[in-house]
Amino acid sequence: SPSTSAERSPMAATLTRSWLGRAWRAEQRSTMATAASLVGSEWRRELTKAMQAAPPGAAGRSPFRLSMQVKGSDEAALGTLHLAAAAPLSSSRPGNGGMRLWSYVSGTAAETEASKLALGMEIKHASFNTGFSGAKLVCAAEQPIEAWSGDDKQRLMDAAACMLTELDGAMFTGCDMNTTTEDMDYLAERCPFVLAAVGNPSCCPNAATAHGVLGALDATFSGEVSGKRFVVHGCGNVGRTVALGLVERGAEVLTVDLDAARAGLPGCKMLDAGGEWWATPCDALVPCSASGLLTAERAGQLQCEAIVGATNLPFASEEAQAVAERELGITFVPEGITSAGAVIVDSIEYWANDAFSAAAPPLLYSFTAHVVGEKVSRLIELAQRLNVPPSLAVPLVAESDSSSPVGARFEEWRTSHAAAAASEPALSDSASRELLARAFLTAQASRCQPELLVARNGVAGASASASASHAASLSGARRHSSASSGRVSGRADVVVVGGGIMGLNIAYQLRRRSPDLSVLVLERAPALGAGSSGYSTGFQRAYYSFDETMAFALDGMDAYKNWSDYLRDGEANASFTETGALWMLGYDGSQNEGMVQRLPQFGVAA
Repeated sequence: SPSTSAERSPMAATLTRSWLGRAWRAEQRSTMATAASLVGSEWRRELTKAMQAAPPGAAGRSPFRLSMQVKGSDEAALGTLHLAAAAPLSSSRPGNGGMRLWSYVSGTAAETEASKLALGMEIKHASFNTGFSGAKLVCAAEQPIEAWSGDDKQRLMDAAACMLTELDGAMFTGCDMNTTTEDMDYLAERCPFVLAAVGNPSCCPNAATAHGVLGALDATFSGEVSGKRFVVHGCGNVGRTVALGLVERGAEVLTVDLDAARAGLPGCKMLDAGGEWWATPCDALVPCSASGLLTAERAGQLQCEAIVGATNLPFASEEAQAVAERELGITFVPEGITSAGAVIVDSIEYWANDAFSAAAPPLLYSFTAHVVGEKVSRLIELAQRLNVPPSLAVPLVAESDSSSPVGARFEEWRTSHAAAAASEPALSDSASRELLARAFLTAQASRCQPELLVARNGVAGASASASASHAASLSGARRHSSASSGRVSGRADVVVVGGGIMGLNIAYQLRRRSPDLSVLVLERAPALGAGSSGYSTGFQRAYYSFDETMAFALDGMDAYKNWSDYLRDGEANASFTETGALWMLGYDGSQNEGMVQRLPQFGVAA
């Protein structure tokens, strides 16, 4: 019979070992639910203690830690790089977790957070069987992060490369707070132990995390997100995409960010970051910012039904979490489940690299949202049956090590998904790109009334399939870009095929000159500017052989130098760096002299 002791009893430990290990099978869940209905609340309390006693697979495993000092070019200390893992690392089941750059009050605080984050990563990896174990890299900065130069960042990556190389395949890392995909690209050139969409640059780990959160929110509210109210705290790379994705689903979204400019997203209402935003009545609080956000005091003032987000360790203490879950009855879906999007994509990159490299980002994000959504649905259902908070039922939805890693299942899902989608209309494009573009176009509309529509695959009249993809309709990228999509029908005065630099500029200038002209832009890529002109990099030169070409070139330079005048938009900004050029064309003296005399006619010194 279950023990009634308030302590973590031997019975609890036995329950943990025998029932809550990773070998838990789906067929046992129905038996367990039946048992729960028979033995009453005492059994549930004992189960709760068992869950708290140890995570699945934790028996006999001790944590692993490693530290390395990072020095600047002047040999001054930049910070200390800490690696923490939930268990000893091995190449057979490598550790995996992003690299965080943060300022801490002490080295002990940094080590403590690294260890907690590593345990959180273990929950993510175990819940989805990514094929990895939980680990985390944390750099405790000695100087303010905003004062770090590009060279400082590279020295951090160099130190990380040394550490990862020494571990020889037992640890893989990627992006986290204050480290970017560009940092990971640099690191990947120095060691092969990086998983940050290196093989598929158009895929964004932050976007993958955001789509996982969106899938979790859809599951939490049984697909009924439209009309509900959400408070999104933190509007960075993840929070922005989440907020805009919720807007696309018809939700009311309130945004909070210390940087008000980031919170000012189209379709969203801003809350004062200095006010009591946590006390705002809403259906769900969606934390997408720093750890320790919810103190016990703040938790006691929450007025939400659920907490579902991307923030690792959103509660400042166990007390704060207990207040939210037990005293207020708030459904907290742990970030170990909801923010696993990036590690799921890492798993695809590692276990199905060819498929990952060839996959369009929306498909990767759709898979991520699908997998996370299914897991959240099972978690909430099981928690309701057992009458315990979802956070306590997480060990029961962990996958067995013996099953196929989630990344290895992507190709099979992709094939079935493609077959199902073949008979459906084209999907809508990225919420973030779509709405950012819509914001730009709306701003311009007040001046020259542009109205551009993008039809995915150039299909006029096609609408997005509501069932196929709350997530496939979203995508992200390593750079800010934009696209507007939707139902396209009727007629237009001008149809521009191609949403690159030339097509969009032509459409924009047509509407600027003729506000009553209807202009339709068709673009088959996943976003505006996703083709060669949007990706190209180069320079403008002030020397051409023909006078007409010189005039064109100088006119283009003038546009970039005076970008707001060119767009007739006082808020528009562009950076233009003028360097001059050294020409070595193999001309003789007379030809060179002819150039020197000709160029000043165009205002070009030579």
